[in-house]
Amino acid sequence: MLPISPVPMEQLVRGRDGRQWTVHAHESEVAKRLVELDPTLSVGFHEDGGYYTIIQTPTDGPKKGQELAVENVSADEWDDRVILRWQMRAWELRHGISSADRLDAHDARVKADQMHELEEAIGEKAYPLMRSIQRNLLGVNPRAFIRAPKPIPTPAAA
Repeated sequence: MLPISPVPMEQLVRGRDGRQWTVHAHESEVAKRLVELDPTLSVGFHEDGGYYTIIQTPTDGPKKGQELAVENVSADEWDDRVILRWQMRAWELRHGISSADRLDAHDARVKADQMHELEEAIGEKAYPLMRSIQRNLLGVNPRAFIRAPKPIPTPAAA
């Protein structure tokens, strides 16, 4: 893994096999912004797989000082989307929202959307079937009875 320095300029880094890789300025800028967002983060590039790895080195806790790979990002996706995800994570940590709660809320939203789509699809097809069963099998032709509004009294002509 090639370490990426968080400087906003093009870099030339040497790989394990001696090949040289160019790290463009916008790729370095993403690494720089990640380190500004969280100083415990660092970035490396896997030359074999062509992806970036975000590494976190906790400063306290049971894993203090250990380098933990927290996310792999393909080279195609290495842009501002990575920064936005990490900004969201930082906001959640500051406000006491765990990743598990966020994922549970997302799953609940997806399931509710799927159920709504299913109910809409079934409702459109079930209504004509229900009307046909009422008419043909039950011999009932339900109709809505709408009462006419009461006439508005007009003032008597004097």
